[in-house]
Amino acid sequence: LHDALPISGPERWTGVGNNIERLQSRFNHLVSFQDGPVAILIPAMRANRLLDLVDNIEAVTPEPHRTHIMVKRDTDCHRILDKHPLVNLHLDDGDTWGHRLNYMYDMTLEPYVFCGAEDVVFQSGWLRYALAEMGNMQGVVSVNDKIMAEGTLPLISRQYIDQYSGCFDTPNVIIYPGYKHNYSETELYRTAWRRGRFKYAERSVVYHRQGRIGTYAI
Repeated sequence: LHDALPISGPERWTGVGNNIERLQSRFNHLVSFQDGPVAILIPAMRANRLLDLVDNIEAVTPEPHRTHIMVKRDTDCHRILDKHPLVNLHLDDGDTWGHRLNYMYDMTLEPYVFCGAEDVVFQSGWLRYALAEMGNMQGVVSVNDKIMAEGTLPLISRQYIDQYSGCFDTPNVIIYPGYKHNYSETELYRTAWRRGRFKYAERSVVYHRQGRIGTYAI
């Protein structure tokens, strides 16, 4: 399954789950449950659409939520979002999509997280339909991105990650940290499906702009 060189033993994952410094710093960033049931997590690399993305989320998401965006420090992304009242900003020196999602997951408390992207458009009702599909399942719900049959953007229950993890052999992570990006959602979805904890919310639409995923045209 894994598209990276195998990592084993204590070196397999030294990120958020076991990194003492990050766990200590976590208490300076935690968001309380009263901010909403859903944390929207966005790993970002390009600045040109970030403000429009935040406006889009706020315009079509009346349900309680909190938007978290992770960017590389001292970049246009950082400067544009610095002190933005509607964004909880996280900074790093550049990292993979999966590492950033795992980090933001560990920095939040909301009972549900949505793994988004900077190049998407949220449609009205997206969160209502995704939460309705989740129901009492406490698992993974993939939304309709209008490209892939199973979608690429999931709503995930924190209870599911804490109990089972998003992959089959590394605890308390959304994405297997050895991936650069390929196969990340595949393992998350197929593992949840094998556990009876996966659904697809066709009416929940968060689509990629111009028929693209990331920087690659489909």
